[in-house]
Order: sequence, then C-alpha cells, then structure tokens
Amino acid sequence: MSTESIRMANSIHEESLKEFINDENLDMLDEFSAQQIANVVINMADAFKHGSKVVQMPLFSKMTHKGYFLKANNNYQGFVSVSHINETGVSRTEYYPFFTDEEEGDFAGLCSLAQMINEAWFLCRIPEGTIIH
Repeated sequence: MSTESIRMANSIHEESLKEFINDENLDMLDEFSAQQIANVVINMADAFKHGSKVVQMPLFSKMTHKGYFLKANNNYQGFVSVSHINETGVSRTEYYPFFTDEEEGDFAGLCSLAQMINEAWFLCRIPEGTIIH
C-alpha cells in the first residue's frame, strides 16, 4: 500500500477518533486538543502500517509549554512510553498497541493506541513514589 493510501485510510477515521477521544475524556485533554492527540495517533499508526515496529516522536504542549517524548513498540505484548525530563510512564498490552480488527478495521487499533498513549502520559505525570489504588 502506498504512503498516500495508508495516510488516506487512517485519515478517514480522524473525525471518529477525535469524537472517541472527547467521549472517553482522555486525561491528555488537560494539555492537548483532541486534534493534536488524533494527529499523533494517526502518524504512529501510519508508521506501523509502513512496517515500523518502533516509532518515536516528540509531542509539545502549547498550553503548558512542556515537551514530551513518545515511544511505541508495536510488537506482540508491546508498550507505549511517554517521557518528560526525568519521568517516564509506560502502558503495556497483552496484544499490540496498534492493530487491525476484522470488524472495525483500523479504528479499533487507533482507539487502543490513543488509550495507551493517554495511560502512559498520565503515569508520566504522577510523582515518583505515589501509590495508585
């Protein structure tokens, strides 16, 4: 599949993904717009569909002026990590961070990736030593 075809296929889900992000009220909405989150998710998914197994990219919050570094390993039992200065949050899965579902196609994988990025971002922001119940 060509680069343009992959980007077009994932872009088709962009509005639905933004709606999902808002409906799920992802914690990241405190610092990022649904559009910013959707862009990151779609860019990572594009790289995975091109055969990349690990994708790294920066994410900058215009609201707080913080820079984050995202890394996703799309292997079986992969992970997504979000880092900021000396803090890192990691979200792990028993499957793949991004996948194609038989019924929902790529949309299920885009939602999964968005949730994992959100979880890693949330964990990155929790002070070390805090106990979460």
